[in-house]
Formats: sequence, C-alpha cells, structure tokens
Amino acid sequence: KQWYQRRVRGYNDASYYFWKLSMAYLKLANQAQTRGVEEEVNGCLDKFQDYQSRAEVYYVYQTLHRYTEEPFTSHLPEALFNMARFLLPHTLQETPYGVSKVSLLYALAKQSKSMGAYKLARHAFDKLQQLVIPPRFQESIDSHSITIRSKPFQDKE
Repeated sequence: KQWYQRRVRGYNDASYYFWKLSMAYLKLANQAQTRGVEEEVNGCLDKFQDYQSRAEVYYVYQTLHRYTEEPFTSHLPEALFNMARFLLPHTLQETPYGVSKVSLLYALAKQSKSMGAYKLARHAFDKLQQLVIPPRFQESIDSHSITIRSKPFQDKE
C-alpha cells in the first residue's frame, strides 16, 4: 500500500515539476525575446513544449495507473477511453519513464470493448500480446483476447 501511494504521488509530483520547468522555460524565452536573442528563444520554447507535454502525460497517466491498480474508479468509461487515446501517441516513439505501455493498452482495450469499439479493442489486445505482460494482468488479458474474437468486426457508430 505504501509503495503504491508513493508511486501515484510520484506521477502527480512528476507532472507538477515538469509543469514548473515548462513555465520557467517560458519565462526564459520571454526574457530572451526582450534581449533579442532569437536562437535562445527557440531553444527555450522547444524545452517549454517538451516539458509541457511530459507534464500532461504524467498527469493523465496517474489516472490510468490508478484505474489498472484499484478495483473501483470514479471516472466514466468515456473519460478513461479518451485518456488512453490521448496517451497512446505519446508512447509510440519513446515511452516516458515510469509509464507502463501494458497498463495503457490494457485500459484502452478494456474501455474500447465496453464501449463497443471492437476493432480498436482487438488491435490493443493484439499489441498487448507482443509485450511482456505482468502476471497480475496475464489471465485477464488472455480471457479478454479470446472473447473479443467473438465480437463483430465492425464497430458501433
């Protein structure tokens, strides 16, 4: 329990500190612009965008992490679905430190299946089969992978 609380707090903390870093670089860009140093402005704005993106990733991921670790959630299935959809492109090139692709794809697959997006759920479960799955997810993923095969190949509108 204590390890889990530190982990969730860690995602919140990471999000907050990346946001603080992004704001610091935005101020530096503003100061560089008043001095007229264009290269420094571009560098600071690039850092601002990078840190802002990381802050968003960790902020959203902490909710999905809690969803996969805890038995109940107060979030609507549509919200969890959209959070997972938001995070997916951020993990294609490089997965941020501490972010589990398995948890992300598992949440996306489960929510897709419950919302009738069977094509996306099937794709997510296929991607999950290519990853190293922790034992606590293995049975659930295997059973969902089998049951999704019985669903139609076309999604609901």
